[in-house]
Amino acid sequence: MLSVTDRIIDNLESNERVMPLYQIMAHALEALTALRSPHHPLDDAHANVSNPWDARWQYVVETCVGLLPRGGGFDVHPKLCDMRTRQNRLVFLGSYHEMDDVGSYCGWIDYVVTATPDFLHGYNVSVRGGHNRFKDWCAESFQAHLSHPYDMNQFLLTVVREEAAHGRAA
Repeated sequence: MLSVTDRIIDNLESNERVMPLYQIMAHALEALTALRSPHHPLDDAHANVSNPWDARWQYVVETCVGLLPRGGGFDVHPKLCDMRTRQNRLVFLGSYHEMDDVGSYCGWIDYVVTATPDFLHGYNVSVRGGHNRFKDWCAESFQAHLSHPYDMNQFLLTVVREEAAHGRAA
């Protein structure tokens, strides 16, 4: 008989859930919201017992944020803004290290990137902060990263396998 962890691993290995990065983040954030809801059925049944799925979904969110633009001026990695992110928008805060025409760093641009649903195009990316040329380039960079497809189950499989290797139960 397979353990719970082995069944989870088997299920994650046998099913693909390929989707754009922004959808993976939305699924993970929705799962975290449901798990942390005071009316979640596990709250009464398992008072004072942490749900392992909370840490798993948090790992997925952190992994997704780690895949956002890095380098080439994005020297401070963007952060997910928990206070402004909602079911219908993802909000990222960051700083961009701007260069002048001769390639020297000349200052920082603090920016806010917001991704929202769009019926025609899947989602929109808007940027606040900096000049128009930066906003356009930043939006294109985030759009490229957020639309890149990944298998969400592989993110979950990574954390479940790590838990199993360290002897943490499912």
